[in-house]
Amino acid sequence: MNNQESELQYLSFSETGTIKAVNTDYLLSFEGSFGKLFIVAEGVGLNGGGDVASQLAVVTIKEHFQNLSSVYSVIENLKTALFKANNAIIEFAISHHCMTGIGCSCAIILVRNQSYWNIVLGDSKIFRIYNNEITIIKENMKNENEYKKKNEETLNIIGVPNLKLTVNGPYDLFENEFFALVSNSFSHHITRYELKQAFEFLAFDKLKKYLIELALKRSLKDNFSFIGIKVLTGKKYLISDIELKHENNKLYFSLLFFLLSSILFLNTFLPLIENSFQIFKKEQRMPAFQEMFNHENQSP
Repeated sequence: MNNQESELQYLSFSETGTIKAVNTDYLLSFEGSFGKLFIVAEGVGLNGGGDVASQLAVVTIKEHFQNLSSVYSVIENLKTALFKANNAIIEFAISHHCMTGIGCSCAIILVRNQSYWNIVLGDSKIFRIYNNEITIIKENMKNENEYKKKNEETLNIIGVPNLKLTVNGPYDLFENEFFALVSNSFSHHITRYELKQAFEFLAFDKLKKYLIELALKRSLKDNFSFIGIKVLTGKKYLISDIELKHENNKLYFSLLFFLLSSILFLNTFLPLIENSFQIFKKEQRMPAFQEMFNHENQSP
């Protein structure tokens, strides 16, 4: 692994919206000897308390990582930190009966050297923008028998028994790569295309103002949270063997299309051109022949 740290630029914001009196989201951008940690946590609760759940989860995870040295297992410690947060929320809910059913979705990215890992739970999402493409990372596991929803299934979130965790990574960080960690309501107000355009064409420090204004124009109601990350120094993009083969195939088919089009053009229009040329030559000869004929008729 390359031990050189990637330089990042990042910003975060969270808006309450017009429906909820309390913002139940909690954000973290935190650096230490372990690397850099980014979290968007969305609190939920059957009887309120979502704000407590999201804050308790983030603070528990932060406390775990701030005590780590620079040598540690990323995957094992991410899992340990989230299970600690999960137990903390469950124990809090048990000791406070009015808080039964609290928990939180989350989107997490941990950066170390020139690599990153991610975890997505519940409705939160991570968007990755690079090389003119935008991809989405989201949770798709469902945990039945807890937090029943309309479809009688439950999101796999921090604060439920039998939490299932999948840590994705490590992945390389590339120069000019972008990430957006967002709450669920973000996707209801900003399209993927708008987010991609904003990252690619706006100055990074203008993102917050642009995204908030756009959401407000669309009647922002729910909590609206965002952490944006731009990779300033990372690996240079190298075209892969598969992409190179794909580009070569595109070139091959382009050349083939050009040749076939040329052949079709020649087969279609060459006879017409030859016929037109013959008529032109014939018309050019006719005046000379007519002049000779008239001269012979005028001879004594």
